[in-house]
Amino acid sequence: RVRTAVRLLQAFTADAMQRSGFGNRTFHVEEEANGEPVVRFITLDQDGANLRKKDMNAFWGEAYGLLSKDFVFENTKLLCLNGFAKYDPATKQAGGHTALGGGSLAMFGTLGMRYWPKSIAEIAKAFTDKLEVNGVDRFDDSAYRKAAWANAATTYGAMIHELGHTFGLPHTNDPNCVMSRGFDHINRCFLAVEPAGDKEISPFDDPPAPRTTWDPFFATRLSYHPFFQPDGPLAPSLP
Repeated sequence: RVRTAVRLLQAFTADAMQRSGFGNRTFHVEEEANGEPVVRFITLDQDGANLRKKDMNAFWGEAYGLLSKDFVFENTKLLCLNGFAKYDPATKQAGGHTALGGGSLAMFGTLGMRYWPKSIAEIAKAFTDKLEVNGVDRFDDSAYRKAAWANAATTYGAMIHELGHTFGLPHTNDPNCVMSRGFDHINRCFLAVEPAGDKEISPFDDPPAPRTTWDPFFATRLSYHPFFQPDGPLAPSLP
């Protein structure tokens, strides 16, 4: 699921940059010998119960310091998924779940991972699954849409949003941009239809349902960003 998510977020970025006029430009990903994205498992010296009690803003700082010992942050961006995240139906609390990004670290919880496609072949199934997620017995992170497909969309979108912060991008008021709540609709970049109650909507309707994108200013910044220059020399640092 993680490897598939990485590839789809790369594909989304390439498509969005293409639509902005910068070609199929996306961020580079470290790969295994077989071409799969590298996924590392890191075990902490604290158990899950204690980690879930932590303030996640403070934990992000702890993790940043810990990971900086093993990774050269000058040429590395990390997407860290908190495997210890857990939802308690009795209290309606999601311990260990977060969405933070900056510097070289984007951190996100794993409570929505069950709705992610395991492979490219499962994309259509994942982003059209109308299974109800009521937020009572299961954690719901769907922008109030309360469905499995919407949980997959919002959590995918939130991850690329936090990665956007590691690329130096702030929030924006553009309603369709990744760096606003526009990320909730990233599923429209993978499929031609979206479940919406008893009907379907499409980014190709007339008028079209808007797709998630990078706004023109952010797309321009990314086009010069060092991490978007995998096949050439690093671009100079942006002011």
